[in-house]
Order: sequence, then C-alpha cells, then structure tokens
Amino acid sequence: MATKRIALVPDSLVAEIMGVHALRVNSLHRQGIDRLGEGLRVAARDSYGVVQAIEATDPSAHYAIGVQWHPEYLPARAAQQRLFGALVQAAQRGGPQQPNQHEQR
Repeated sequence: MATKRIALVPDSLVAEIMGVHALRVNSLHRQGIDRLGEGLRVAARDSYGVVQAIEATDPSAHYAIGVQWHPEYLPARAAQQRLFGALVQAAQRGGPQQPNQHEQR
C-alpha cells in the first residue's frame, strides 16, 4: 500500500474530528487541487505540499469535508473511524452541526 505522511492544519475541523495533527494515509492519486473553490480551505497537506484534505470555511455551511486518501481502506484506525463517525452524525442530523469550537469562527 502506498502511504504518505500528512500534516493537518491545527485549527481545522478535520484535525479536530480526527484528533491528530499528523498521520500516515494511503494516498494513491496522481492529481491534486490547484486552486480552491470559493468557501473552501486547505485542511491537510502532504510533505510535498499537495493538498490532501479540504473543508468549508463557513461554519454555517453544510458539512463539507473532502479527503484525497482512502479512509474506507483503513477501517481499523481510530482517526479514520472518527472521520466516518462525524460523517454519519452529520447525515443523521441533516445539517452542519459542527463542534462548538468552529461555530464561533
């Protein structure tokens, strides 16, 4: 399995959900984000500076996180479980409902 070490932006929702600021992921892609769309920010990069995760900048936006790795292939890892758990919780709530720290941005 191809792995990369990524660094999560410390004040990002992705870092808060995953409970870490760095981890190894299974990233197999050969393409990356050149320019972010409006309302998005980088949440993680690999050691080459390639964007590995993005998220919405507006805390009132619907739950919006994108990752470039394959968390579905890492189900036994706690940080990946937390990422899936947050997705399930957001889907059950039917809306953004982000952690308190991010509600006041």
